[in-house]
Amino acid sequence: MKRYIRQFWIPGLLSLFVLALFLFGKPAEIQPDKYENYVAADTLSGKRVLPVYGVERTDGAIALTIDAAWGADKTPEILSILKERGITATFFLVGRWVREFPEQAKAIIEAGHLVGSHSDSHAHFCALTNEQIEQELKATEDALITAGAKKPTLFRPPYGEYDDRVVQKLRDLGYQVIQWSIDTLDWKEGRTAGQVLEVVFRKAAPGSIILCHNNAESIVEYLPSLLDELTSRGYEFVTVGELIYSGFNIDNNGIQHPES
Repeated sequence: MKRYIRQFWIPGLLSLFVLALFLFGKPAEIQPDKYENYVAADTLSGKRVLPVYGVERTDGAIALTIDAAWGADKTPEILSILKERGITATFFLVGRWVREFPEQAKAIIEAGHLVGSHSDSHAHFCALTNEQIEQELKATEDALITAGAKKPTLFRPPYGEYDDRVVQKLRDLGYQVIQWSIDTLDWKEGRTAGQVLEVVFRKAAPGSIILCHNNAESIVEYLPSLLDELTSRGYEFVTVGELIYSGFNIDNNGIQHPES
């Protein structure tokens, strides 16, 4: 009996023990990499690379962002509203739009607003290869530089779509990826100025990034009230470039915090 135990049971138990260590042992530690300052808290699958949705600020800084991909008839009035109040916004422009409306793009740039890239064709970036992403960015850069802008360093993904690969690729190319913390949903058909303002006024907080669209049906109606009310509450409108930190960490909600 003892001989049987030595020959079969003990080796069998040792094999089961080794197998258990292999399957359930301590997982390998995630090694820090060059994205260390741009990742959220650990998740079950490791670390996620996130864009900036908002910023931790102790002052009243807030950013108005306006995406332009289709149409331009409301852009002159938007620029007039901003100029009357001395407010500088951040425009995320699609390269195709810049080529279609070069005078409007130049007007935005000459008014001193910050310009970021919103891709060249408003494609779904998660479906693109890395090479296609590079082509989209280069085409947009060329269009913006031709219009008189500096090479952009901010990027907003079309449709707000991204994954870790996309964000990492954009960072490799020198871009800071910007989302939003307040979505006006002004692009929706029939959405009223009152509905937009209710959302903005309810969600506004220091470090917020507000998403608007240049050809939204009600933008020239709601924009003056949005700017005036938030200014009266003590908020200061700055560009995204002025709002964000150069050295930072991002929590798992996409909120940027200064490096401690």
